[in-house]
Parts: sequence; C-alpha cells; structure tokens
Amino acid sequence: MNRTILHSDCNCFYASVELLHHPELRGKPVAVGGDPEARHGIVLTADYTAKRYGVKTGMALWQAKEPYQSIYRSYIREAHRYHYQKLYKIHWHRGRIYRRAALHD
Repeated sequence: MNRTILHSDCNCFYASVELLHHPELRGKPVAVGGDPEARHGIVLTADYTAKRYGVKTGMALWQAKEPYQSIYRSYIREAHRYHYQKLYKIHWHRGRIYRRAALHD
C-alpha cells in the first residue's frame, strides 16, 4: 500500500480569516490574539504586513500594538471555527486515514 503524507501549512490562517471578513484591513498590519482581560493577551498569528513591522507570534499584544498600531481581533470567534471546520472537512474527504497533528500558526 502506498502511503502519502500531506503537510498542510496554513500560514497566517487566523489573520487570513480576519481579512476575509474585514477586507478594509488589507494592507494594514493585522495581529490576531487572545483576550487580554482573560490573561491570554499574546499574538497567535500576524499577517505578512504585521510581520514586516516586527510583530511575532507569542509577543504580548500591547507590544504589537504600541509602536505599530496593529489591529487585532479576539481569537475565539465563530468565523475562525467555521473556516477551520471547512479546512478539516477538505482534508478528511481526501483520504481514508487522517491524523491531525496540530493546528497552529
């Protein structure tokens, strides 16, 4: 039996979802993070524009926002879950055996 391994790397996935739902943010630095009030105030992902400004995954949201005025949205959003489920279904239907290792940006 031939075995195929698919590595699906969705760079800036959560930021891309934000840009899909908020096209007015295109060209602006976008960082998606958790809720600072719930002590989850780190950057989970950033789009390529924000990365050019030095925004990095794991950076505190206040650090990302202060010098660059990056725009961020809360991570826990139905839009992110919806698009992740669509991606998962595409992968699931492509093969009989599917192992998900991780979803991170």
